Amino acid sequence: DIIGSLDDKIENNNKLYKKMDEYILLEYKKIQDKSIKDIFKDNFNILNGYAFKSKDYIEFGTYKVITIKNIKSDGFTTISCDFIDFNDDYKKVKLNVGDILLTMTGDVGRVGIVDQENCLLNQRVLKVTGISPAYTYAFLKSNYYNISMISKGSVQQNLSVNDLYNISVYNSKQQIIEFKKYDSLFAKMIALKKENIKLQQLKLNYLAKFF
Repeated sequence: DIIGSLDDKIENNNKLYKKMDEYILLEYKKIQDKSIKDIFKDNFNILNGYAFKSKDYIEFGTYKVITIKNIKSDGFTTISCDFIDFNDDYKKVKLNVGDILLTMTGDVGRVGIVDQENCLLNQRVLKVTGISPAYTYAFLKSNYYNISMISKGSVQQNLSVNDLYNISVYNSKQQIIEFKKYDSLFAKMIALKKENIKLQQLKLNYLAKFF
């Protein structure tokens, strides 16, 4: 049963991904040191998305526009993406596989890892980078509550960059550099996500033969 074995492989990959995810977060928690007080701004860089115009969207294309709706509580998805024709203005916001994204509006503080090519970053989503991708990911995931608590707005929650910049970091630069030993694990998580996308496509192609 081809479908069954594909489903099993996808499920096993998901379980492995979850274990790696939990392990990185656990290792992050172990090194928190309240006697060290630094701030977000001194440890991470951010890139804000481009203000794409909805009139430029096309029904289907190569380039996907990544908005807050593409970062769910369980991570990144390109389901229900809008598409756009690429132009040079968008070069700065072209995302790479493995980029870490943070939502700034609505359900603020959700984190997603880009797992597909040809994605473009829309406004109100931040790309966050740091010395260690594993540390950056663990920091954002572990600080979801803190980040969501500093967002403001009566109708819709919004996070300001200045407030984000001042969030506390309880690690030294040296500890963050040492956390790079988990970057290979973070890379394996991305590889699992990419493999599952291929497996899902194989499954769809196989099913299409019969229906």
